[in-house]
Amino acid sequence: MQRSHGSGGNVDLFTVSFWFKRSGLGEEVHMFGSGSNTSNTSDLMFKTDDTLQFYSYIGAYQTRLITNQVFRDPSAWYHVVINYDSGNAVSTERARMYINGERVTNFGTETYPSQNQDGIVGSNVNIGFGRYISYGSGYFNGYLAEMHYVNGYGYGPEYFGEFNSSNIWIPIEYTESYGTGGFYIKGEDSSDLGNDSSRNNNDMTTVSGLAAHDQVTDTPNN
Repeated sequence: MQRSHGSGGNVDLFTVSFWFKRSGLGEEVHMFGSGSNTSNTSDLMFKTDDTLQFYSYIGAYQTRLITNQVFRDPSAWYHVVINYDSGNAVSTERARMYINGERVTNFGTETYPSQNQDGIVGSNVNIGFGRYISYGSGYFNGYLAEMHYVNGYGYGPEYFGEFNSSNIWIPIEYTESYGTGGFYIKGEDSSDLGNDSSRNNNDMTTVSGLAAHDQVTDTPNN
C-alpha cells in the first residue's frame, strides 16, 4: 500500500513505528519505504540473512544501519521504531532504531547522515508499506499492524508501546500529532485496509493484493 507524500514535508525529521510478524525467512523483502527510483530511496527491509536494514540512498548511502541481530521467529510480533533526525549535533543520534521498546546499538554496518542531510522520506515522492516502494518488488511476506508515519517529530518507542505487568512489550494509543503528510494505518475496516485513521485523512491511494480476508485477529493487540 502506498500514496504520494505531497509537498511541504520535513525531510530532516521523521518517525516510523509499526509491528510486524514474519511468514517467510531468508528473503530480501521490504516493509516500509519512500522514494522515486533506486537511486533516490529510503527503506526498512530484511536481508537474506534475516538481519534488518534501514537506509537512505541518494546516489550513495547517506544513512545505513544493518543489525547484527537476526529475526527468525515466525510466531512473534516485533515492534520497530525508526527515528531520523539529521539536525542532531551528535552523529549517532541522527538515525535510531528500536525493537520492542529497546534501542538497537549493535550494528554490523553503521553509517550516519551528515548534519542536516536531507533525506528522502518527507519529500514529494511515494511512501508506503509492504514492498520496495521505489522499484515495485521485494514484497513483504508476513503481517503488519499499527502503522504510524509521523513527519516533523522525532519520537521514541514510549509513544507507541509499553511493558505490561508480565514485562511484555504491547501497543498503546499514540496521541501526538502526525505532522505534514503523516498517517496511521490501523486496518480496522476490512473493505478499506488503506484508510488513514489519523486526522490527516492521508489514505493509501494504492492498495494492491489485499482483500477483506487479509484482515486477521492475530494482532499485537490480541
